[in-house]
Amino acid sequence: MIEAKDYRIIRGQPNSFTPSEMAEDFFRKVSDSRDGLEDAAANAVDLKERQFASRATSVPTMQLVLHLEPYAGPAAKLFPRDPTTGVLQKLKQLFGGLDSQPLVLNIANTRRADVPWAVS
Repeated sequence: MIEAKDYRIIRGQPNSFTPSEMAEDFFRKVSDSRDGLEDAAANAVDLKERQFASRATSVPTMQLVLHLEPYAGPAAKLFPRDPTTGVLQKLKQLFGGLDSQPLVLNIANTRRADVPWAVS
């Protein structure tokens, strides 16, 4: 599952956030997606939808990736220069049982992460 957040350009009044809040938001989204897939695997009327959901929930391992493009403006309390470390630490705490090695990637480090996609 991939979540993308692009803070390179902020338009309007930004909402305050901390790295742990961003990680917790990602955790909720992943949990909601898994719950939805489990429900579809058990109850979907459409056979293809049920089969897809069943395959998605029966994988032996899951790789979780938060694609985070950091704010490009001046560093400030609301937007630290690079929140990656704090976000990654919190993700490891939250997702320990699901994925012990979640990733926080951006355009600059995706190639080095040895993942099967590219971001531009």
